Amino acid sequence: MNLKILNEKENKLIGRKEYEILVENPGPTASKESLIPEVCKALKCEEGLMVIQQINQVYGAKHSIARVDVYNSEDILKQYEGETKAVEEKPESEEPPSATSEETPKEEAPKETEESKEDAPADEKPVEEAKEAENAAEEE
Repeated sequence: MNLKILNEKENKLIGRKEYEILVENPGPTASKESLIPEVCKALKCEEGLMVIQQINQVYGAKHSIARVDVYNSEDILKQYEGETKAVEEKPESEEPPSATSEETPKEEAPKETEESKEDAPADEKPVEEAKEAENAAEEE
């Protein structure tokens, strides 16, 4: 994997350097995880202060362009990128809370439909009886 810096911009207001890097890869598009060590070597920076924003590759091309930000400190990184990009390690033992919340409505939904099925025929009978009573009244 060959890297070539196409554009370098220092953003003093935010406290970071922004790079556009040409990545020549013989196989499929490189992932962010595989690019991080290579880009850190090329830019001579710490892995914890670098964020790969984008990797763009044209279909069929053997190269891609990565947009990379390198921050001056970890505090600035957390301020602008948030905790998710600053710390990418997640414990595998925790289950996402959305999985448990999705199961509960599924159990309640069938109960509601069963009740509504029982109520629906009961509601329909008085309407039919009312129509029959109106028809009988009109005939007399």
